[in-house]
Amino acid sequence: MHRSPIFRLALLVALASGTAACFGDPSPEPPRPLKERATLVGHEADPFALVFSPDSKTLASAGCGDGTARLWSMRTFKCSFVLNTNTTNQHPGIGDQVRAVAFSPDGKTVAVNATDRSIQFWSTASGKKLDTLTGRTFVSVVLFSPDGKRLATSSNEKRYWNLTTKTWHNTTLEITHPHPPAMAYDAKGRLFIASMEFPDVRTFSVWDVEKGKKLFTSKGHTKNLWCYAFSGDGKLVASAAEDHTVRIWDAATGKNMATFKDHPGRVTCVAFSPDGKVLASAFRDPDVNWRSPGDIRLYEVSTGKVLATIKGHEHQIDCLAFSPDGKWLASGGSDRKIKVWSLPSTWEGVKNDHPKRR
Repeated sequence: MHRSPIFRLALLVALASGTAACFGDPSPEPPRPLKERATLVGHEADPFALVFSPDSKTLASAGCGDGTARLWSMRTFKCSFVLNTNTTNQHPGIGDQVRAVAFSPDGKTVAVNATDRSIQFWSTASGKKLDTLTGRTFVSVVLFSPDGKRLATSSNEKRYWNLTTKTWHNTTLEITHPHPPAMAYDAKGRLFIASMEFPDVRTFSVWDVEKGKKLFTSKGHTKNLWCYAFSGDGKLVASAAEDHTVRIWDAATGKNMATFKDHPGRVTCVAFSPDGKVLASAFRDPDVNWRSPGDIRLYEVSTGKVLATIKGHEHQIDCLAFSPDGKWLASGGSDRKIKVWSLPSTWEGVKNDHPKRR
């Protein structure tokens, strides 16, 4: 086969340098270290919810007391748009609690609970408001269905919204506790909710919303629950409490699959990685009050092994989110900061307790 002079020259140079010559093959992605990549500042109150867009290129944050949601570019780590939900044009106050934010499956729209109890829809491309659904109660969680045709919301009332007809109906679930629940859709599009059991807030239940059926009620936590989260496929649910533990449950049967007991303080939020193999838990260290520093522990779910402990926030961490591509972990705290951490390509050789708090 005829070889061009340029090809022969490139081959000779590669052989002389002791490296292999692979023509036409893409360069492998360099290994990613576990490190703090950026600190996002702008909210005038504590970030309460974080969620990545389906393509992992944008991070949305909800400011609990500043009346806004914000969209951040993961390319520049700068704020792309400020979504002001305050329709009264008054200065945001303690009542302007934007706590819920969600991306549509195509990533073109973000839904946000507004300060007037409505649900607002904003364009992720232009940052302009597209539509509004009028509600009656304060919403704490929103979630699009996988086909983008429905929106599940939760507060004192658990609702489905038909986004085509803009109509809603309440679920038949007898959930009595208004604390923000965790919601997830499984691969078949069925919605599940995990919510505290009032008045015993040391227990929670998982509900199959489609069937209006309670699947199980947890037993094990010895102090009040703080948060819970589903894995991406809806098969596992994690719960965290003031008893310094995180418990992993089979979401269908209620079997306690694992318990992580080595947190030095109360666990304030948890999140599963997209593949469900890693769990992030945020805790107070020391456990005094919300001004205590917030740290993050990363666990291997199958073994309970601590993969790393991340230090960086000055106060309590209130929300965590993994990017769908598994490259980023975002955390928001009472220090009004959002930190973005790059996650390693492999956990082998990753140093525990990295980086140090500054």
